[in-house]
Amino acid sequence: MEKILIRTNGDLKVGIGHLFRMKNLIKNFPKKKIIFILDYHNEVIKKILKKKCIFLYNPKQKFKSQRDDAQKVKKIIKKFKTDLIILDDYRFDINWEKHFYGNVKIAVFDDNNKKKHKCDFLIDSKWAGDSTHERYKNLLNKNAIKLLGPKYAIIKKDIINKPINKKTFNIMFYIGGAGDFSLYKKFIINFANSFKNYKKCKIIVIKGPYSKNSLYLNSKLKNYSNLKIVEDSLDLSNTLNNTDLYLGVASSIIYELNKRNIPSILFSVNENQKNSLEFFNDLGFHFLINQKDISNQDTKVINLVKCIFKNYSRIKKLNKNKIIIDNNGGKRIYNILSRKKKFNKKKKLPSLYSRVFFNKKDGFYNVNDYLINSYLLSRNLFSNRKNSINTNLIKNIDHYIWWFKQPGKLYYLIRDKKIRLFFYHKIIDINLTKYYYGGWFVSSNKIIISDILNVVNWQIKKFRTYRWLAIIKKRNYFVNKINLYLGFKKIPFSEKYSKFFNKLKINQFNLLIK
Repeated sequence: MEKILIRTNGDLKVGIGHLFRMKNLIKNFPKKKIIFILDYHNEVIKKILKKKCIFLYNPKQKFKSQRDDAQKVKKIIKKFKTDLIILDDYRFDINWEKHFYGNVKIAVFDDNNKKKHKCDFLIDSKWAGDSTHERYKNLLNKNAIKLLGPKYAIIKKDIINKPINKKTFNIMFYIGGAGDFSLYKKFIINFANSFKNYKKCKIIVIKGPYSKNSLYLNSKLKNYSNLKIVEDSLDLSNTLNNTDLYLGVASSIIYELNKRNIPSILFSVNENQKNSLEFFNDLGFHFLINQKDISNQDTKVINLVKCIFKNYSRIKKLNKNKIIIDNNGGKRIYNILSRKKKFNKKKKLPSLYSRVFFNKKDGFYNVNDYLINSYLLSRNLFSNRKNSINTNLIKNIDHYIWWFKQPGKLYYLIRDKKIRLFFYHKIIDINLTKYYYGGWFVSSNKIIISDILNVVNWQIKKFRTYRWLAIIKKRNYFVNKINLYLGFKKIPFSEKYSKFFNKLKINQFNLLIK
């Protein structure tokens, strides 16, 4: 493998992620002649890539189709007698690859698990729990080798986590290399204003090389001493070395955040950045919000940042059990592409859930911060919401703020090494009389009647200082019967209870006491 062509792109639309992924990959390819093939020449590409670049189009020409693009690349292959094509561009699929497959080795990078490919190697570092190795099923030719999961994530080889002595708590705000700052103007100004009195905090706004609508950053924010703008940075290493909290896009930067162990609040701006809560959780990312929260609910986002700042040492402990990204993803890819190492399907990485709970005995446990998203996912199951006082889906951002401020006690039940139920209680005061008030909801794992009986029985026996109150929907006959069986009694909604639970449609609920 002497000559390698890399078909990729970077511009105002797609940003710089593909360019940096390839730049970091080829550092593992010693003594190879590497040529980049891109759409248009621009100064950003020239600064990032230090290898020979061939540009297929000029300002008067545009990308027409995969077929047309493949024909242009074919001419280059004939000239340079290529051994390997590396394709890292989401526009392309089997319709481009079929023009080369069988004549030259093709390695394709993808993140989306949606398009069909015809290639020799398919590389995707996205984590999907126990289903990671099932991705691209029926989307590939049978003899294609799949390199899937975080072990193939490509990051800078020289990342070293060194403790830095500094006096400020730095919050990095990043919307990607080609982000549109017009969407975040209100948020950034309110963010800076909200942290004016936080003398130890500094907000660092990253202006990417392809950023749009960013002129206001300098004019509107130049007088904020607690805010710094890093302009057109092509290397965020120094900034990341000094970052305590990251707020920004869930792009390929997440692998460096993981390696550097930086607590993060993530949001996705395109399809390839999306993943489920539990899979982000496994990688050490426990706070996932909606992009619209930044513009529509900026006060809540700022409150969440303040919650994390106040509970920072507690949050840093969250990453103890995460899947750790190392610096060897690029090397592993090179070894397999160059046939220096045979591809081996090694033991699959277990999800965080199975690693944390696999050895726990049957019993009752306090809910800890590792379960912040498992708790939310279970609470939002339809089977739980339909019988709850609040039947609406709880938004991630509301849940995170509640998590750090809620005064109650949260527990879960383990049976056969799986969480079956979450349950909780708090102390309420009604007309100077204190009561325990609680409830429970199921996880996604199957339960049996004894699970519910054991949970409620354990609660009422362990906590006896005050009497217990329960509010149950009348139509929920099963739970009403369980509580009556365990000694609860129905009582009317007298005036004092009606006033306290004034948001309830009391004709739909039973009030029980023990």
